Amino acid sequence: NLERKAVIDMLESVGFDQEKQDQAVGSLSGGWKMKLELARAMLMNADILLLDEPTNHLDVANVAWLQNYLNSLTNVTSMIVSHDSGFLDTVCTGIIHYETRKLKKYKGNLSKFVEQYPAGRSYYELSASPIAFKLPEPGFLDGVKSKDKALVKLQNIDFAYPGATKLTIMNMSCQVSLNSRVAVIGPNGAGKSTLIKVLTGETAPTDGVVTKHPNVRVAYVAQHAFHHVEQHLEKTPNEYIRWRYQYGEDREM
Repeated sequence: NLERKAVIDMLESVGFDQEKQDQAVGSLSGGWKMKLELARAMLMNADILLLDEPTNHLDVANVAWLQNYLNSLTNVTSMIVSHDSGFLDTVCTGIIHYETRKLKKYKGNLSKFVEQYPAGRSYYELSASPIAFKLPEPGFLDGVKSKDKALVKLQNIDFAYPGATKLTIMNMSCQVSLNSRVAVIGPNGAGKSTLIKVLTGETAPTDGVVTKHPNVRVAYVAQHAFHHVEQHLEKTPNEYIRWRYQYGEDREM
């Protein structure tokens, strides 16, 4: 029985301006969807707040906002599953750890836990692994004699989601070559994932030109990659991969 104003106030408190409140949920970025879920949980005035990987898809500013919010709660118990060591250090007052099929509680944050249980450092620090993972070298591409030659090129790209009053991408031009190692960074909702979808061809631009080498092969691990797997839960991993590439290309793209 929530009043409309109460919902509006809560959405505004987590950063939803009027335009964001009027958007369809499906057009929200991963970070904004996470903030929407947090707003929903906050409106319940719960005694126990269960958070499963709450910092996923949140930018630095929104992680800081979430930390401040959790630390401001005085009469609410928070139970958090997270691989974000900095976040856990900031908000946790206790750690529950699985040990020999039992749960053992340690007082303090993650750093205090590691002092008492040094092996716990392996949960969030890279260490030597017996499994070596290496992407295979790509095959020869006809006409590409230099690693600096563009394989994918965007020229003056605009993109707007259906019904949106503003462009998510505006007048974007870029190119990717064999030796490119590019990070796409920016705040939640800036259009990072949308840009990747335009690059892969999953989404067509509203305006502008996307050109690709005719033989280029693109492997794409999406922000919400697991929604593909959920349609094939009865298959083995081997069967799923063979189904996905049955016709020589990625059937999910």
